[in-house]
Amino acid sequence: ALHLARAGRKVVVLEAHRAGFGASGRNGGQIGSGQRLDVGTLEKLVGKATTRRLWDMAEEAKALTYALADAAGVPAHRGVAHLGRKRSEVAWLQDEADHLAAHYGYNQIEVLDKAAAQALVPSPVYTGGDLDHGAGHVHPLNLCLGLARLAEAAGAVIYERSAVVKIRHGRRAG
Repeated sequence: ALHLARAGRKVVVLEAHRAGFGASGRNGGQIGSGQRLDVGTLEKLVGKATTRRLWDMAEEAKALTYALADAAGVPAHRGVAHLGRKRSEVAWLQDEADHLAAHYGYNQIEVLDKAAAQALVPSPVYTGGDLDHGAGHVHPLNLCLGLARLAEAAGAVIYERSAVVKIRHGRRAG
């Protein structure tokens, strides 16, 4: 709605409940790097070229999310830690960070030794990990409400408590 309104389109949003209701406002608010699968696994599944396109798409989505949060006045907190208990887990995280830096130009991951990991999460079970400074968190409901305010300011009209009960397709306006 926001992007369409900013592009000069007439926009009406019908919301069955309130803006931000349900999963839109109650998700974890993570702004993650990459896809659900690590790049090594994706490269094996779909090839390096497709993995690169997926990586770039995710980076664009992160940048857009941070920009929208900023425009909406919603703080986005940078940094997501990934910690390991075993040396093999920590080694895998470091290899992944090295691979991302070497092949994707992603240099926002700080490798953490045991002391640095325990400074973040004071538990003796963690032996190291990484801190992805490009990933982060945002309050999902505040972001959703902020986006609704921006959309309305751009000319969109939002009707809350207006469930769609039927869609009738008509002729396309010419």
